[in-house]
Amino acid sequence: MSQANFKFISSANGGDQFTVVNFIGFEHVSELYRYEIELKAPLSADIDLVAVLDSTVQFVTEQNGLEIPVNGILCWCQKFGS
Repeated sequence: MSQANFKFISSANGGDQFTVVNFIGFEHVSELYRYEIELKAPLSADIDLVAVLDSTVQFVTEQNGLEIPVNGILCWCQKFGS
């Protein structure tokens, strides 16, 4: 069995500058699904978090050449590091 790969893509930064570190998903009957995704990006990346919050995003699971995208919007983000 092959290992799955995960991507987080924001339309604001024009590509795939983020690396998925960790995630957890939630779903309940008659409620919206929700993912909490921990990301990292190079310190050299010039990422405008306000623009990312206003953009559409995709969380993509890839395994055995098959990509499964989940489209959504961000409701919260926080920057750590310097």
